[in-house]
Amino acid sequence: MDHQTDASAARTCRRVLARLRGLRVLGVLSRRIGGIRSGSEGMIYYVDAVGDRILRQQHPSRTRKRPEEPSARFVDHTLAIADLAVNFLQEANTRGAEVVRLAPEHEARRRYTDFLGAPQTLKPDLYVELAEHPGDQDVEAYFVEVDLGQESLPTLLGKCNAYEAYRRTGTEQRAYGSFPRIVWAMDATRIQTAERRRDSLRKGLDGSPSYPPGAYIIAPLHETATCLMESYGRE
Repeated sequence: MDHQTDASAARTCRRVLARLRGLRVLGVLSRRIGGIRSGSEGMIYYVDAVGDRILRQQHPSRTRKRPEEPSARFVDHTLAIADLAVNFLQEANTRGAEVVRLAPEHEARRRYTDFLGAPQTLKPDLYVELAEHPGDQDVEAYFVEVDLGQESLPTLLGKCNAYEAYRRTGTEQRAYGSFPRIVWAMDATRIQTAERRRDSLRKGLDGSPSYPPGAYIIAPLHETATCLMESYGRE
């Protein structure tokens, strides 16, 4: 059995990653991980040309992708979603709960036909199903949106309108029995800005009959997982 120390395991990992970079299986972005109010550092890897070719051999339906460095905005948003997903798993483990399903955007999207017969696609950042205890049949479902203070309030309300348009079709309810609650996990560069934006969205939702009472949860990004676990089963 291999009894590597954390330090030796880290060195082995770095050597393997360096070799994969040399073979162009993986590439690395020029920026290091930063994120909103984060001082962490680390490399952000992506699938490079050779890695993409390997994946296309394994999955013929995969389209060829040209490696391009994404914008800082895209990276920050993607990392925030990934961090939140990890938080859900950690919080569930701590509380003895269960994450029944955790689906990222490409798996969480809902395709449907609106009342005019036009095809539509809803794209949540995450779809989460939680059970208070492992094996419970009673599961709470959530569509999760991550906001880092980069969109205007009308844009956020527009996304809420998209959820309500989907709700009115009854597609989700017929397929799963109910409609998930919508969660806004919100942060911004400055704490005061984040608080103001959460308050503005809350007032926008409460001030219109278009949004059902209790259908939306608004929480600080770093508190979202805890908030959902604590509010489990409440309306």
